[in-house]
Amino acid sequence: MALNEIADGIPQFNSGHISIQRWLEQIEQHRTINNWDSAQVLQYAVNRLGDVARFWYETYEETVKDRDWDTFRRDIVEAFTVRLDTLDLHAVLVNRTKRPEESYDSFVEDMIELSKLGSLPEETVVRYIIAGLTDPHDIEIVTAVDPRTVAHLLATLRTFDQTPDDSDLLSQVVVVPTAAAIQKWSKCFGECEPTTSDPGAIPHEKWWVTTLQISIPFFIAGIGTIAAGIILGRVEQWKVFENVTELFILVPALLGLKGNLDMCLASRLSTQANLGNMVGVGEITHMVLGNIALVQVQATVAAFLVSLFAIGVGAAINGLFLIEHALLLTASAMFTANLSCFVLDFVIVAVILLSNRLKLNPDNLATPMAASIGDMVAISLLSFIASTLFEHLYTHLWVTYIIIGCFVLLLPFWIFVVLKNRYTRPVLKSGWIPVLSALFISSLGGLVLNAAVGMFSGFVVFQPIINGIGGNLVSVQASKLSTMLHQSTTFGTVPSFTKIFEKPWKALFKGVPSAKTSRILILMSIPGQVLFIFLADLIHMSESTIGAPFVFSYLLASLIQVMLLLYIAHVIIHAMWKWKIDPDSAAIPYLTALGDLFGTSLLLVAFIFIEAVGHPYDYPIANYVHNFF
Repeated sequence: MALNEIADGIPQFNSGHISIQRWLEQIEQHRTINNWDSAQVLQYAVNRLGDVARFWYETYEETVKDRDWDTFRRDIVEAFTVRLDTLDLHAVLVNRTKRPEESYDSFVEDMIELSKLGSLPEETVVRYIIAGLTDPHDIEIVTAVDPRTVAHLLATLRTFDQTPDDSDLLSQVVVVPTAAAIQKWSKCFGECEPTTSDPGAIPHEKWWVTTLQISIPFFIAGIGTIAAGIILGRVEQWKVFENVTELFILVPALLGLKGNLDMCLASRLSTQANLGNMVGVGEITHMVLGNIALVQVQATVAAFLVSLFAIGVGAAINGLFLIEHALLLTASAMFTANLSCFVLDFVIVAVILLSNRLKLNPDNLATPMAASIGDMVAISLLSFIASTLFEHLYTHLWVTYIIIGCFVLLLPFWIFVVLKNRYTRPVLKSGWIPVLSALFISSLGGLVLNAAVGMFSGFVVFQPIINGIGGNLVSVQASKLSTMLHQSTTFGTVPSFTKIFEKPWKALFKGVPSAKTSRILILMSIPGQVLFIFLADLIHMSESTIGAPFVFSYLLASLIQVMLLLYIAHVIIHAMWKWKIDPDSAAIPYLTALGDLFGTSLLLVAFIFIEAVGHPYDYPIANYVHNFF
């Protein structure tokens, strides 16, 4: 056969008209038919390059001397493979549905080509193909058959073209045991129930699996918040906190950074893990490094801004501005934010990778585990650096300049890393409004804390507990809701089984799929809070001083806080999804910041109440017994 005749059978490769993978597959098919060797297949392939590809090859020919087919194939794939951000690829795949006149072969082939724009495992591609089917009968049949590979799925779909009546095929297939349908998705962690909503294919965990996976990190997180409260109760008597009272304004904002930044990181990576995208060492490393760099950028900017807020409010309240105090606040905030976030980032990554390996749901584990040490690390670092700087403030003021300068000089490097990373580049450009808004809300909580510290003894012991537990619980719910939306519906479309503004009873207790998790979280908070406040009181006072009025008022405050946060989470996450804002990067900052403001304010009301009824926090326990009898 002449060269021209063979060439006519090979499509010309023009970037944008056909994917490089598809073109190479057709070249390989011709190679097999014509029994070409490496030199021949390279010759035919080069002759079919056009436009940009031809220009690329001319440059390639000059730089690569020892060319063979395998080297050429590898290099051209690297040069012309288009890679999409994972969220963009998700949007492309969920919006690609089977057209009425389109054959199943054509639809599946196109979906496979689209999936090659990213790194997706085959099981995830199968899920996207099923979600793109439009015929309810087809969906029900395929779900029952439970295909695990694209080849198995395509074989099933081809039978539809050969079957005149889908109901006949359905009657044969639906007798498959329910256990097969229960395990229909490889992304289902633990024991699951099949969902009967749209191709939504959302695996629903058994209530006891969710409870077990949440409870362990929840109680570990509780120990962390107790430690944070005890540390804050001790350091409030230190000279630096007595002389630089603006530090109390910093505390909620710096603790809130774990919600603004680290829990967003946990939510983003958990969603990627649940979508099956955290595969391959190179891809995971690329994803993790980009996210850590992003958090460092946000932490540097956020810490600087919140220190300015504390300086301004302190100057307004005290009527005095001291440059030494301003430098101490700025250096302490930047040191605390950057180092605490850096430590927590590695904890989060380790938890998510371990969860993925053990087939546990990272949505249940990552955020509370990160928070378990977040408050403690942040308060410890703030107390350490602020106290150290204060002791040498008037003799070694230059140290504050060095600390601030180091973090400012590192900022361009972190920005460069983020901009070079496809996973984090969009977040750097669009993720500032939630972070800055949340910082402002947390700073309002700082004003409440600053006022409460001077009014009530022991307030700072319980403030990190109520805020930390509320923030942890709502972060779990937010992460699970975001993952559910990514798995079940098109970006910008609220699922049919819920709506943005549900009645509180339906959103929190019974009526929508996420209500099950809300019930678990609310019920878990009650014994958890009781245990945590008794332990904190015992450690702080060296004896138990808590009576019934305190327990009642504290529990009421915490329940109101948790239920408010869970309902707000339902509203804003679905609203963000409707407005095409990724809730993984935008929701948790608002929720944890509101948790700080609600928690601190409601705890202040609780302290005012027990003071009014004559049973303040430090009321001796013996008096309760005496009054009772």
